[in-house]
Amino acid sequence: MKYREHLCIVFMRDRGARHSFRMRAAVFYALLCSIVCLPLLVCALGWFSYNIWKENKILHEDILRFEDGFQKAQSIAERLENIEELLNENAVAGKDILVRRLASSSETGPPPPSEDAADVAAGDGQTAQSPAPAPQDELQAVNADYIAVDNVQARVLPENRLRIALDLRNTDYQKIAAGRVSAMLLTADGARHEPVFTPYNVGDFRISRFKRTVMHAKLPPRLNLANSQVILEVRREDNSVVYRNFFAVER
Repeated sequence: MKYREHLCIVFMRDRGARHSFRMRAAVFYALLCSIVCLPLLVCALGWFSYNIWKENKILHEDILRFEDGFQKAQSIAERLENIEELLNENAVAGKDILVRRLASSSETGPPPPSEDAADVAAGDGQTAQSPAPAPQDELQAVNADYIAVDNVQARVLPENRLRIALDLRNTDYQKIAAGRVSAMLLTADGARHEPVFTPYNVGDFRISRFKRTVMHAKLPPRLNLANSQVILEVRREDNSVVYRNFFAVER
């Protein structure tokens, strides 16, 4: 029979009982190697965990970038859909659409009086009077950089319905942006009309990144919408105005 070497491990206090353990030499050397290799194993696990965390961070950034690209592509697709609807309407002239688009992008005051009105005034021999201050002189454009408003489209649909579409983007992804979007219709004669949107809370928002908002309202009958504008406002939960601007109404 082959002899197996054993080791005796003795634990003895200065004043106390004596304890001894007997184990095989191979088991003792294996336990000793495990204790020596334990720091190396901890370092290897730490390095592996760091690499996993780094890859997870890269994947998270890629997901955010893909979400932004998807939102931009979605907004472009919706704009193309609106352009297709405009092109399908035979009653709308392309020149009128271009003029209104330019007026909306320039975000200036209401357009000057038409040439026909100027000719009538000249034929009557009356002196042209300076126009009264427009209501938007009282309401200045505001942008507090709390929320970004893009791709605003205000358009009159059949049956005298008003459609307002816009993109809301949170400028601080670390916080939740909450508030309400409201709109007021400004006609060429300076009168203001407050549309009633359905549902009533369609303008409420609470977003962390992006939201597409589409609001519909029924306008009063026989309302002259030529050269009309929409005053768009965004208010925070404390009712403070963080955004205000003027946009031309497309017909």
